[in-house]
Amino acid sequence: MVVKTFLGVHCACVHGGLVSEGKEYFRRMSEEFGITPLIQHHGCMVDLFGRAGLIQEARNLVNSMPMDPDVPVWGALLSGSRMHGNIETREIALIEN
Repeated sequence: MVVKTFLGVHCACVHGGLVSEGKEYFRRMSEEFGITPLIQHHGCMVDLFGRAGLIQEARNLVNSMPMDPDVPVWGALLSGSRMHGNIETREIALIEN
């Protein structure tokens, strides 16, 4: 139940453009609550960074995830890089996706 609650909070941060809050909740999820983030949580964070134009942070997260990125994660990176004109990252996301 708590895992889904954090997913809802992360999605709200994405749609509200709340980057610092999203990062804080992502950190607290594991450090304070002992919950290992699922791929969906990572995907929300990639989407959050991408929409905010923080493409390098999004790429860093994708590269450091403890699991292989799935199609929604690559799609979030592709969308953010397209939105902000980052051609190099867009091409990487297209190839990997």
